[in-house]
Amino acid sequence: MDENIKLKIPKSAEEIESDALITSALLSYEKALDLGLGKDKIIISCKVSRLNQMVNCYREISKNCSAPLHLGLTEAGMGMKSIVATTAALSILLEQGIGDTIRSSLTPEGWFSKVKRSKTLSRNFTIFGY
Repeated sequence: MDENIKLKIPKSAEEIESDALITSALLSYEKALDLGLGKDKIIISCKVSRLNQMVNCYREISKNCSAPLHLGLTEAGMGMKSIVATTAALSILLEQGIGDTIRSSLTPEGWFSKVKRSKTLSRNFTIFGY
């Protein structure tokens, strides 16, 4: 953050966090390869809770690395809002050919069972043609 303050146009906290996530993911991938882990044993995943930040991070990682990407919006929240956010984030990236595996990180609600959430997500992706 100290270096950021010195910039003519400082980056936002989210931009700095995104840069750190991207750099960490790419360096971790390279380190795993250096340690002898096979490319077929590595999947990159970033813990991101904001939709736009998730999309931007995975776009940037996919430009700089050929490793499989595990997509998911971390702590998306509860109920329909979380399903909409997760569906939107995953749909944007999948439409661009980014992502190899997906997950959903939804906070359970008593009235909104895991089965119902899974069916809703599945239906949403069917509608979008995935």
